[in-house]
Amino acid sequence: DQRSPLNVAITGTTLASPEVGSDVVFTLTLQTVGGATQTINLTLNAAATTGNADLAALATDLQNVISAALVPAGFAANGVQVQAVGSALVLRANEVGIVSLAVTGADALGFAGTAGSTSAVAMTGVGPAPA
Repeated sequence: DQRSPLNVAITGTTLASPEVGSDVVFTLTLQTVGGATQTINLTLNAAATTGNADLAALATDLQNVISAALVPAGFAANGVQVQAVGSALVLRANEVGIVSLAVTGADALGFAGTAGSTSAVAMTGVGPAPA
């Protein structure tokens, strides 16, 4: 039994601050195996980011908002993971049934316009390739 992990992620642009000046109202659209899509409306309140010392704190604030909305939409709370990588945020599918992500309206978080995910599949063989 071999499995090919699917890496579905959206990487934002560089952020100057770990705080947002006003509430960020945006949508997260998830496409699942079979083509079904689910659009989730989200709001990251500016007050939740006040006092953030670094991007990791902003990632935690965003993770809390996303996790709270995923469960009622039928996904695991950790179905989408938010990470701070360098000076940008990354959204990564953490549920095997999610094959694509899109974010709209989250420019203040580094996801300009409608940011879509990239996907990569890797396979590792256990023996030599056929000649």
